[in-house]
Amino acid sequence: MWTAQSTTKGISQNETNTFGMRLLKYLCAFFCLQSLAWTAAFIHPSLLSATHAVMQDTGKSAFIKELVIALLYAAAFYGIHERQPITWNLGWAALVAMYLGFLKTALSSLQSAEPHPALPEAAIAIGASVIALYGCRWWNRHKPYFYPRNQKTDSPPIHTSQTV
Repeated sequence: MWTAQSTTKGISQNETNTFGMRLLKYLCAFFCLQSLAWTAAFIHPSLLSATHAVMQDTGKSAFIKELVIALLYAAAFYGIHERQPITWNLGWAALVAMYLGFLKTALSSLQSAEPHPALPEAAIAIGASVIALYGCRWWNRHKPYFYPRNQKTDSPPIHTSQTV
């Protein structure tokens, strides 16, 4: 496996990347289990009464939504665990979806709060954009986790000229 030469405080960049991906993998497992717990609230009505105040939608569509979210987190966990290259590509789609989802939720809740929310809207949009750009930079640095370099193929090709 490829290891970076640069070190920070005695920890190699490869170990830092592995730690970050391990943490992300465990967060995916946690959110998968959390979504499955929400689906259990739909299946067992006794659990639903205790969580009904927190849940906004309690219909079949909400049940299916939570099940799909659980499956997406499970797929992300598996992709990170197995270092599947497609996971890195789909991570970009997840970053964009989370960014847009946050903006939609934050800005729509702000619409009803104030008559002219231009300044808070701008602050939310700028803050979310800065955080999203940091997330994109972080995700881009972890490409070698999914696409490990091969020492044989990374070297420049040797061109031999054959004269006839």
